[in-house]
Amino acid sequence: MHKSDVWAPEIHYINGKWYIYASGNPVGELNLSPQYMFVLEGNTQGAQGKYTYKGIYYDQPAIDGTVRILQQFLAL
Repeated sequence: MHKSDVWAPEIHYINGKWYIYASGNPVGELNLSPQYMFVLEGNTQGAQGKYTYKGIYYDQPAIDGTVRILQQFLAL
């Protein structure tokens, strides 16, 4: 779980579910390790409900990414 330094969160509604994409520090130490992109998946119909951590979705250090739907596929 990303404990600190959460950067550039984005919320998206994709295929009937809410997702939050952001970058963060998995170690929890401010600015001492790289930022990684991660995703949270909504557990309710509304965007303001609870979310489940789904993990790192890009295994290289990165910040301020986004997701797009291109020809029915998700692209980062």
